[in-house]
Amino acid sequence: MIFHEKNYFCIHAVACKINEFISNARYFMSYQLPILNLIPLQPLIRLKSSAHEIFDPYRRKWVRLTPEEWVRQSFLNHLVEALGYPKGRTGVEFQVRYNALVRRTDAVVFDENGKPLIIIECKAHTVEINENVFYQACMYNRELQAKWLFLTNGITHIAADISGETVRFFEEVPAFKKLKNEK
Repeated sequence: MIFHEKNYFCIHAVACKINEFISNARYFMSYQLPILNLIPLQPLIRLKSSAHEIFDPYRRKWVRLTPEEWVRQSFLNHLVEALGYPKGRTGVEFQVRYNALVRRTDAVVFDENGKPLIIIECKAHTVEINENVFYQACMYNRELQAKWLFLTNGITHIAADISGETVRFFEEVPAFKKLKNEK
């Protein structure tokens, strides 16, 4: 069979892309992500320049897949899909100024008036959720004045109601409807 040169290059390019896809698919099958204490996430993951990337639907872009990013994407998915949190009111890597430094929270959920309601601090599944993590979230909250802090490493989840004079800790993250009813 004789191919026109232009068509050959087109067919060859498609064949190369298919081979690249198959090669990447085999590689992804061997790439293990940690199992978290959350509902399963069906992420879009790709290999680019020898690094894995995950598609972040909140920022609408590909980001480097780190253990902390895996926890963040899985936790946000869990909040929306299992606990009824509004996806459209969630900001990822929300910028905060603290003592002339610019920091970024992992995520913030806003109330219906656009004010911060929840600050979410995510850590890799191998990092313990301890008082240092709580203090980090509190540092962000000095500026944001949210009513809740959620701390997670994908295995342990802590919710803290900081709206009153005393802090109330919960070992489970409340559903959105229940959180709205907490006073």
